[in-house]
Amino acid sequence: MADHLVIFDTQIKPGSNTKHLGAIGNYIVTHRPDKIIMIGDHWDMHSLSSYDKGTLKGEATRYQDDIKAGISALRLLFKPLRQLQDKQKASRKKVYKPMRHFCLGNHEERIARYVNYNPTLKGKVGYDDLKLERFGFTVHDYLTPVILDGIEYVHYVQGRNSPRAKASSKVSMEQTKMSVTQGHRPCLDIHTDWSDEKGMMWSITCGSSYLDDEDYKGAQGNQHWRGILHKRNVQGGDYDPTFLRLSTLMEEYSD
Repeated sequence: MADHLVIFDTQIKPGSNTKHLGAIGNYIVTHRPDKIIMIGDHWDMHSLSSYDKGTLKGEATRYQDDIKAGISALRLLFKPLRQLQDKQKASRKKVYKPMRHFCLGNHEERIARYVNYNPTLKGKVGYDDLKLERFGFTVHDYLTPVILDGIEYVHYVQGRNSPRAKASSKVSMEQTKMSVTQGHRPCLDIHTDWSDEKGMMWSITCGSSYLDDEDYKGAQGNQHWRGILHKRNVQGGDYDPTFLRLSTLMEEYSD
């Protein structure tokens, strides 16, 4: 059996509130999950947003600023882990090295789309700019699921005949027919089911491990759950889930 820690959409851009990331990092070194999965949309990539192109909101945004903001946030997130590993190496103890997986989200995919529309940038701009491998991640292409211990992880489950996300966790499980965890939608949507062949199955949707409110959602749209998910005793798609609000993490795990 293994423990998984799932960090959902963090949506970092220049000026983002990142106070929770150090707390998540402290939680990691305290509980030491075997696998850390980031579900995508760590970078907001606002500079490449087609929705804000040519608007006041999109003015003065810069690609390099977006990239640097996301990388700085990853350094903050994994700072406690680096410090722990340095101490373990110095004392010649076994070094804690969790497996790390990153599922590219639609916000990171804005980079590929931009290059597609501006082919002269091929080889100059791309996913390599994110430097995810330097942080120890195995990177999974946008909308390409990875199955870990019987759980499908993907930024979102898309329709069979549509690139759009499925409407709910229940509908997503009806398609995957197995435990699945996805981000994308800012909510906490949980559905469970039982299979005589696979046993207990969990379908979790949560696209919000960030503190910032989004202007486009308005006052009501920003009232959603924000947190991370710690899955203990993962085996064959079943697990013991612990849902942790960002506010709880900051209260209990901040320096």
